[in-house]
Parts: sequence; C-alpha cells; structure tokens
Amino acid sequence: MNPDLHGARARFVVVVSGWLLALLALLPVPVHAAHLEFVAEVPGTVQDMNWQRILYMTYEDGQNRLKVMNRINGTVRTIPGAEPSRGWLTAHGVLFSTAANFQLYEWSAGSTPSLVEGFVAGYNESVQLSPVTRRYGIWPRFVPETGVRLVRRDFVRGTTTVLGNDTVVTEPNAGISDYGVVAYSQAPSPYNIFRYRDGNTTQLTTDGPNMNPLTDGIRVVYRNTTPAGRFRIVMHSDATGEIVLAPPTALTENYYRANSAYAVSSGWVAFTRIAYFELAPYRQVWLRSPDGVLSHVSAFESDNYINAMHKNEVMFVNSNYLFLGRPDEAPVLIAPFAAGTQSFWLTDGWYVRYSGQLYKVVL
Repeated sequence: MNPDLHGARARFVVVVSGWLLALLALLPVPVHAAHLEFVAEVPGTVQDMNWQRILYMTYEDGQNRLKVMNRINGTVRTIPGAEPSRGWLTAHGVLFSTAANFQLYEWSAGSTPSLVEGFVAGYNESVQLSPVTRRYGIWPRFVPETGVRLVRRDFVRGTTTVLGNDTVVTEPNAGISDYGVVAYSQAPSPYNIFRYRDGNTTQLTTDGPNMNPLTDGIRVVYRNTTPAGRFRIVMHSDATGEIVLAPPTALTENYYRANSAYAVSSGWVAFTRIAYFELAPYRQVWLRSPDGVLSHVSAFESDNYINAMHKNEVMFVNSNYLFLGRPDEAPVLIAPFAAGTQSFWLTDGWYVRYSGQLYKVVL
C-alpha cells in the first residue's frame, strides 16, 4: 500500500471519529452513529464502483487515464484510447466520454474501445445508467440541423433504441430503471413527460412544464411548474395518476433538483418538502411507501437534501454531515460530508466514497 495513502486514511478515520463524538453531543434530536469500515483505496479519483470493480481516474504521462481495479484479486487494467473526461461502469465493462471531442466509447476487458456515440456536447450529467444492474444507459443524441433525441443502450445485447421527436430536453432530463424503462421530457411547450416501456412510448402529462423525471419502472417522479410559475414535486403511476408530493412554493429551481430533491427506488419515493424555521425556508426529507404511507425522516430544523436512496432508506445531508433516514427511526449519523462525497448501495449494504477512498457503512 502506498504509505502516503495509508497515512491519509489513518488521519481521515481519526478526524471522522473525533467529529462524530463531538457532533453527537450537539445534535438537537437523539441519534446514534454508524462507523465506517475501510474497504479499498486507489491512487486517483473514484468514478464508479460495484461489488466487484472500482473505476477511477488518474493522471499519467501528461493526461488523464481511467483504470479498473478488481476488488476480488486486486488486479488493475488501464483503459486504452483517447483521453477520458468521465467514466461509468456497465454490466459488461466501461462507458466513458472523451475530453477532446465529447464522444462516448464502450470498453470491455481485452477489447479496443468502440465508439457508441459521436457527439454528446459535454453533457456528462445527461448520461444516466440503470442504478443497480448497469445493463442500460441513456444519453442525448444531437441530430445536425434537427434537434436532440434520446439514446437507450442495452450493454448486454449491444443494441440501441432512439427515442423522442428531436426536441428531448437535456441537462439532465431523463431517468432509467433497472428494467430499461425510460422517462424523459420533451418539447414543444409545455414540455411534458413521456415513458418508454416494453417498446411503447406513452405521454404521461399534459400540464407542463415538467422536467427531470426519475423512474423505477412503475413510478415516475418529476418537477412540475404551475401556471403561476411555482415549482412542485409530482409522482405519476398508472394506478394512482398524478400525486403531488411537495406543494408549490415561490422558491428557486435549486430546491427542486432531481436526485437531491427527489429520488425513487423499488416503489419507494424520497422527496423534500419546504418548511420554515424563524421565517427561513428549509427542506425536510420524506419517504413515501409503495402503499402511500408518508414518513418524515430528517428531523432537523435546518436544510436537508438527498444524497442517495435504496428502497426505504435514504441518505441525506444536513449541515455538512451525512445521515441515514428510515421510517419510524431517528436519523443515523454516518460521516462528515464535503463536495465529492457520495454514498451508494451495493448488494451487501451502504458505502461511502471520498476521492480515492472507499468505506462500508456499519450500522
């Protein structure tokens, strides 16, 4: 192990332990703290990971390089080809965008990267992968002199499906489930939500603008703008129709962003509602069960936002700390939170990554 990385990890654990003990004494609600169990570290910045592989970016010979480390045996492979700007793990390998010409390439071990998209115009945030299986990916396709469509890629079959009518909205404005169901927003005005499922496309809304949909394959959650120009969070399913999760307010779009203001997983929906403390607005984190039961899980009278979710558990951030919220339980303090920190669920539980260091959450 690199001694510099080992020393940094040791210092991090000491700092985390000290801060957790001090913070527990100051919190206004009763909580208990998890602890972080070291998993792995890499000499670069983690881009993505699953139960077996870690994808990370490092700098070598004057340019960025993507590398894949096998967590089981420790072997490392360098992805060949053009200099990358971002990478994602897929079911069969790696998808990455290039720094110079904004192309997307697909790579698997022992192969040469193959071009799968000619021009994505730097919209790395518009590239989305199915959250657990990583079998499917979506991204915008720019059609010269026409507009923008949406591409759905099946990485297992190696096939693509083109969606939309040349007016698909990007930055990002689409979600994909583990079963390949896609929800996206497209013009013309009033910008409505469409769903692609089992080869069929269905228009779900008629009262836009509706933006930034996320889906688990059954439910679609998105941001709606009312005729008065106010934002709210809405859920659609075929069984219930539209349900308003967060009523409209006069606050800005920043309070209503996908993945931080709402998320969806296996029938559960995490979302934020606006409350006020001494006239100052702040977000509360709520969970909605598949049968419609609501649970307020954040507890704090200061701003909270979502970091990740899995079924009935949601990681959220409050005052630069990461917490785990669950129905009918006090929040669990996980760790300090800074820019670049990300939590995520793998097959055996929650994990947190800090730059090149990975930890498992032990509750």
